[in-house]
Amino acid sequence: MPRHRIEMYQPRKAMLHSDVSFEIYSDGKKLGTMTISKGSID
Repeated sequence: MPRHRIEMYQPRKAMLHSDVSFEIYSDGKKLGTMTISKGSID
């Protein structure tokens, strides 16, 4: 069974309209990055 890990990055200060990034890993290999910016997903 593969192991999955998700890391979330956001600014330290609470800011309106700030971006949040998620890095997704499977078995230690990075699968990709998902960025949420002002409500849209990239």
